[in-house]
Amino acid sequence: MADIPLVSPLFAGLFGDDETAALFSAEAEIAAMVEVERALARLQGSAGLIPQAAADAIDRELSDMTLAPAELAAGTAAAGVPVPALVAALRQKLSRPAADYLHFGATSQDIVDTGLMLRLARTLALFEARLADIVAQLSALSTRHRATPMAGRTRGQIATPVSFACGSRSGPCRWPRRGSVLPGCGARRWSCSSAEPPAISARWTCRDVRRNWPVPLPASSASHPPFPG
Repeated sequence: MADIPLVSPLFAGLFGDDETAALFSAEAEIAAMVEVERALARLQGSAGLIPQAAADAIDRELSDMTLAPAELAAGTAAAGVPVPALVAALRQKLSRPAADYLHFGATSQDIVDTGLMLRLARTLALFEARLADIVAQLSALSTRHRATPMAGRTRGQIATPVSFACGSRSGPCRWPRRGSVLPGCGARRWSCSSAEPPAISARWTCRDVRRNWPVPLPASSASHPPFPG
């Protein structure tokens, strides 16, 4: 079977993402499910659903416990999900009577879905940090190159010249605002580091470019005036 680009030794440098891939590895999935079992025991202990001593033991003893995917492979193939094999393996490693209260009242889907949500939340945090860095860099570039002329484009074709800031401020600085509407995902609102609203700065800069361009510019963006050599 041919490698897909995300994991291909040839194309992984172009399309792969080691940090994101690590969050969706088999090891990360197992670790997240163990994390859910620990959290479940803590909550049930505080609510009086299981003995507090058992809850404390589960949380403590599973804190540094790791399982290799190979240990759960056969059980996963038999049950269709990894949780029964996971719980059986963890109970063998837990002291008594804590092992008897592990996974109390939970279903396999509870553990799988909650573990996935933990990893997705961390993925969103990773992407959020990356996007914040991109926006900060674009904001700095648009400030530094406020009046730097460049080719405007419409439908992929060269149009009336604009400034770099005109394009960068009127687009990317709005992306995080659109992406920050996901509730409960830890997303934050970003803004461009500018004393003026980005859209206003962009309009002023575009007018400056047109006013100071060394050749007359037509009003219609359908024409393609030559850039000075």
